[in-house]
Parts: sequence; structure tokens; C-alpha cells
Amino acid sequence: KRPLWISLSLTAYADPENQNSLDDWKTIGKWLEKDGINCIDVSTAGLSDKKLNIPVCPGYQVPYSTVMKEVVSIQVSAVGLLGTTDLCEHILQTNQADLILQVRTLIRSFNWPTEVSEELRDTNFEVCNHSF
Repeated sequence: KRPLWISLSLTAYADPENQNSLDDWKTIGKWLEKDGINCIDVSTAGLSDKKLNIPVCPGYQVPYSTVMKEVVSIQVSAVGLLGTTDLCEHILQTNQADLILQVRTLIRSFNWPTEVSEELRDTNFEVCNHSF
């Protein structure tokens, strides 16, 4: 059996009457868990076609992961400018999410895993580049 993962955008930062409420998303999360989803990737603004006027700072999407984590027992991932080891570790240790996804961090710095391994003094990390 393979894991089944779904990505949800919990807010479009739109008027409340034009989007699901957080309570709606909590109910949807429970349905997905009951239906066999193994992990919910939580993000925001994935359905908006306009430039958002919101405060964007490290961890700005994490509160939405936390909301989902409060109602499901399956894995929940977080995204949203999570580019420092301290922030990522804090999110995991305070149970705001189970996983950290590093898409844009890796786009900005494809060497980020190496940099982090050095910062954390991970002696088991090995660069694997068999693509050449």
C-alpha cells in the first residue's frame, strides 16, 4: 500500500463569503483522514489569481498547518518561508506540523541541504549526485 498525500490551500485571503472557512477545512480534513489520506500538505493562497496583500514573513503559513493538526491524527506538513533550521525545529518540536516542505528554499539555494548539514554538524550527511 502506497501513501496517499493531498495538498490543500486553507485560505485564498479572500472575503469570507468567497471561500471555505477554517471550520469547513477542519471537516474536510477529518473526511480525508477517514477516507485513507496519509498526509495533508497545508498551504495558503493556492487558488488566488491576484497579488496578495498580506504580511509575508518566515512561517506565515504555519498557523494553518496547526489548525489542521488539531483535528486530524495523520501527518500534516507545513510550508511558507521555512528556511532556517531553528524555525523548522521549533515548528516540529511544538507540534505545529509533522513535516517541513522545502520547495522554494531549494529553488533559492539548491545547496541548502549541504549548508544545513554543516550548520547542524551532521557527520552522516553525504552529497549524492549521480545525475552526471
